[in-house]
Amino acid sequence: MYCRNCGKQIDDKAVVCVHCGVPPKAERKFCNNCGVQTQPNQILCTKCGVTLSAVKQKSRITAGLLALLLGGFGAHKFYLGYTTEAFITLAAVWGGLILLGIPTFIMGVIVFIEGIIYLTKSDEEFEATYVNSKKGWF
Repeated sequence: MYCRNCGKQIDDKAVVCVHCGVPPKAERKFCNNCGVQTQPNQILCTKCGVTLSAVKQKSRITAGLLALLLGGFGAHKFYLGYTTEAFITLAAVWGGLILLGIPTFIMGVIVFIEGIIYLTKSDEEFEATYVNSKKGWF
């Protein structure tokens, strides 16, 4: 792994770069995968194709727990910024109670599966899929 601030190679588990003293993913000056210099607003490394995200924006653990515990309210969708999907979840769960609970049950299964998926993905996969790519369902 390379420091995003100074571009020098560091240990994969480093919390702080030993060369510059900055957290390795706090800046956006260099690719953390190949060490090539990048532009401040660049989101993809042109050399190796890795997503250049800054400090993690959303937690997969938080999203997963919100889905499992408050999924019927669409809390995990609101947390990830998917307001349309959150309102669809709310409407299906609470409106489904009128229709003998069938839509509520189906949405409950979907929300449960989403929570498990969020919790089993790696931080990098979660961020790439649900934060950067904005994949609203599953």
